Amino acid sequence: MNKIPSVILIRLWRRRIPGFFASLRMTSYMSLCLFLFMSTSLMADKTVDKIVAIVNQDVITLYDLDRAMAPMLAEIRKAPNFDAAYSEAKQKTLEQLIDDALLKQEIDKAKIEVDENELARAIAGVLAQNRITIDMLRSELASKGISFESYKKQLADQIRRMKFIQQNVSAALHISEEEIDSFLKEQQKESEAITVRLEQWRLPLRTGLSQRELGREIRKNRKVTDGLRKGKTPREKDLQHDTVGPKLLSELPIAVAQAARGLEVGAVSDPIAMVDQIVIVKLLDKQVSLPVSKTMSRAQAGDILYTQRMEQALTSYLTKLRQKSYIDVRE
Repeated sequence: MNKIPSVILIRLWRRRIPGFFASLRMTSYMSLCLFLFMSTSLMADKTVDKIVAIVNQDVITLYDLDRAMAPMLAEIRKAPNFDAAYSEAKQKTLEQLIDDALLKQEIDKAKIEVDENELARAIAGVLAQNRITIDMLRSELASKGISFESYKKQLADQIRRMKFIQQNVSAALHISEEEIDSFLKEQQKESEAITVRLEQWRLPLRTGLSQRELGREIRKNRKVTDGLRKGKTPREKDLQHDTVGPKLLSELPIAVAQAARGLEVGAVSDPIAMVDQIVIVKLLDKQVSLPVSKTMSRAQAGDILYTQRMEQALTSYLTKLRQKSYIDVRE
C-alpha cells in the first residue's frame, strides 16, 4: 500500500488559500478538504491548563495555543531570530484562535446542521481528490491514533463553518464581468512576455557629468531624434549605429526597456541617458505573448477576485463580532 502523505487540515475559513472562497460560492466543499487531521485535538481529551484568553463564555488555554502552534515550530526554528519569530507566531495564532472561538459561537447560535448525506459526499470528495480508498483512509487515521468517528466529527465541523460563511458572509457578494475584464487586463500586463527588435544610435558621454550638464547633452541630441523621426539619416560625429534583437524587454537595460515598451512599431524614442552614453532607439518590431503557464481563464480570475472580496468581508464580519464581544487576553 502506498504511503499516504500526512497533511494538516488548515482552518480553511481563515487562511488565505486560493480558490477556497470561490469554492464556497460553488458549494464544492470537498474540493477544499485535506483528508488527514494531525491536530492533537483528535488524539487527546482537552486538559485544564493556564487560561490565555477569555472569549465571551469560552476560554482558550495554553494547551490550545501550544497545540495550534505545533505545526509551525519546524519553520520557526529556521528563523534567524527564534525568539522574535516565535513571539510573532504566537500572537497571530492567538488572534486566530479568538476569531475561531467567535465564529464557532455564532455557528452554534445559528444551529447549522450537517446531515449524513452531506458528510458522505464530503468523504467521497476527499477520497477522490487524494485518490485513495476508504480502507486506506481508515488505516492511515488508525496509524495516527485517530478514530474514524473523530475524523467525521472534525470534517462535519469544517462543513458547518463553510455553510455558515455562505449564508451569513458571502451571500451578497458578486463579481461583475467588468471586474473580471479589468483584472485579466492587469494580469496580462504583469505576465506578458514582450520581445522587441530595435535599431539604436549611441553617442558616448563623459562620466561624472552634473545633472545640468547631462540635461544639456540630452537637449543637444534631440536634433538626432527629430531628424530620425523625419526619416533623415544622422551624420553626427562619434555616432554608433547598430541593431538589437529580437530580445525580451527584461534582457535590455531598464531605461531602454521602459522607452521601448511605450513605442509603436516604427516610432523613435527621445534621447535616453545611460551611464556612459546617450541612446536613441527605433522600434522595428514588437511581439507580445502570454506564456502558456501563466494564462488565466475567466473562471480562475473570478475565483481570485471572489477570494479577495470574501476575505475582506470575513475580516469585516469578525471585526464587528470582536467589537460586541467580551475578550480578555491574559498572555
